[in-house]
Amino acid sequence: VEFSAWRDGRPAVVNFFASWCAPCVSEMPDFEAVHQQLGDEVAFLGLAEREAPEESAEIVERTGVTYDIGRDPAGDILTAFQGLAMPTTVLVAADGTITSVHSGALTADDLRSRIDTELR
Repeated sequence: VEFSAWRDGRPAVVNFFASWCAPCVSEMPDFEAVHQQLGDEVAFLGLAEREAPEESAEIVERTGVTYDIGRDPAGDILTAFQGLAMPTTVLVAADGTITSVHSGALTADDLRSRIDTELR
């Protein structure tokens, strides 16, 4: 699926994570909480960075994430978004413009504030 088709004209939050990244795992429930608050208003996508499907599936199950999950097996997508560290969160406006690339963990409040400021 092409990224633009997945986004479907909505603003999007793209979060790169990995099972070996403790801050990634700890922020995932916060991302899920914001996803639940916003419903279909903002698309959410988690991308497992350089991991086998079973590793990412275990983290998704453990953290309770229900938003879409994909894989970035070679790290090409993270590189394309100019991500530097894990976790990396990319905010994409409804028109497809990247509004920010943040390396490091975000709390639910931080994420919601960034969405309200940069995507609305």
